[in-house]
Amino acid sequence: MTTVRRLVSGNLAGVAGILTNLAAQIAVIPLFLHAWGPARFATWLALITAAGLAVLIDTAHLDYLGFETMRLPPADREGRARVLCDAVPVFVLVGVAEFAVLAAFLWSPWAPTAFAVAPGSHDMAVVRAALLAMFAMWLIVQVPVGLLGRGLSSMGHFPATVWWFMVVGTSQVAAPALVVAAGGGLAGAVIAYLAATLVMTSVNALHYRRLARRERLAWTRPDLGAGGRRLVGGLTLGTANVIEYFQQAGFRLVLLPVLGAAMVAFATMRTVANVVQQGLLTMVNPMVPELMRYVSARDRHRTALMMSVMLYVTVVALCPGVVVLQAIVRPVYAAWTLDKLPFDAITFTLLSCSLLVSALSQASRAVVRGNNLVRAQTAISAATAAVLLGVTFATVGSMGLRGAALGVLAAELLRAGAFFTLSLRWFAREGFDYPARATAAAALAITVTTATVFAMALRPGTIVAMLLVYAALWVGLNALFWQALGGEERATVAGAIGRMRARLTPATAR
Repeated sequence: MTTVRRLVSGNLAGVAGILTNLAAQIAVIPLFLHAWGPARFATWLALITAAGLAVLIDTAHLDYLGFETMRLPPADREGRARVLCDAVPVFVLVGVAEFAVLAAFLWSPWAPTAFAVAPGSHDMAVVRAALLAMFAMWLIVQVPVGLLGRGLSSMGHFPATVWWFMVVGTSQVAAPALVVAAGGGLAGAVIAYLAATLVMTSVNALHYRRLARRERLAWTRPDLGAGGRRLVGGLTLGTANVIEYFQQAGFRLVLLPVLGAAMVAFATMRTVANVVQQGLLTMVNPMVPELMRYVSARDRHRTALMMSVMLYVTVVALCPGVVVLQAIVRPVYAAWTLDKLPFDAITFTLLSCSLLVSALSQASRAVVRGNNLVRAQTAISAATAAVLLGVTFATVGSMGLRGAALGVLAAELLRAGAFFTLSLRWFAREGFDYPARATAAAALAITVTTATVFAMALRPGTIVAMLLVYAALWVGLNALFWQALGGEERATVAGAIGRMRARLTPATAR
């Protein structure tokens, strides 16, 4: 599979993931609210959030190992097998320790408060059993499959892993929703989640096994010492991921005691931003292996081009969607939440702007992630978490939900600036040319879009006029971005487009 085909397939998976996840969330939230009400739905959100937090360290370890395999020569199958197999006993030992810590937390006096349930209630018993079962499923079933997937990704099969990630994630959302729609309670939703995970991950494993045989990726005897040394890098990255996940989803656990049921309104308004942000990562991730391949080959031209492509996909192509969403969100939100949750246009706009700022940082972040600069990622995550909490608690008392949204935006601004500075220094140190003009064009697109969505939020009567003005501006932004590319970059893109047209054109028309 060529580079273009891998990127197209990976990005199609990203777009499909965004649309599928968004459609699932649009359908699921009113369903849960109608069947359970805001209080029990808040408990479900807290449960899913805690399940995500419990596996973050292992996920970061998997990602670290995946980036380590990307740095190996494409033909080094033995090296990849060693990296993967050395990690197996490490995951077992660490998993046992994590299981014990999770159990201790669930039986601590803080757990009922975190999940907004009574200490001796049936729901608390369900939460305890659910989290332990979810983590056991993760450790026994999902970690081995994820480990093999990381190795296959570095061998040109990244699109397949992205498609499977989308399929498994969709099933984990859809299965509990079907049970709730049939009248099921919290326990039924958990059982459906576990069943969907087991079935879809098992099918995923069979596919990965066939690919591994084709690539001659064989089992080797694990070296516990080597696996332990790599664990240090994974734990460092895990610390960054835990902090960052807290900012994205775990933030709900902090807001729940402060805002009470209003947390559900904030979480619901942020759902769209979170779904799109996850989709952004899914769209960027297919480009990371290609970027690292060009970096390893010291190909300055293609490295700059790949960075520019990341900027375009994650920023300029995303901006119109944010503007259209701002135009239709009021009636859609009212229907979506069955008029049971309040909507605040300024809060939603601040969250949308935080998404745009995050998109701008994705290209720079890919450089940092691809080179496994884990200490820098941890420092950035810690700093942004401090800003998030500081701004939120300084403003939430007087501004309510808007204060929480302002904290999210302030944290994303700091994160974007830090990743940009770090990647700029790395490019200079390695002798590469940073795509400064493309970055400036993307930043201008963010500025124009931010001004537009704020105008639409403050003056709803001007929405149609603002849409027409923005459409003209977006055409100009695309032309500006094209001019921001270097001559070699434009020639490469034009050549790729020409080859794609030639393949798609019927033979009789040539």
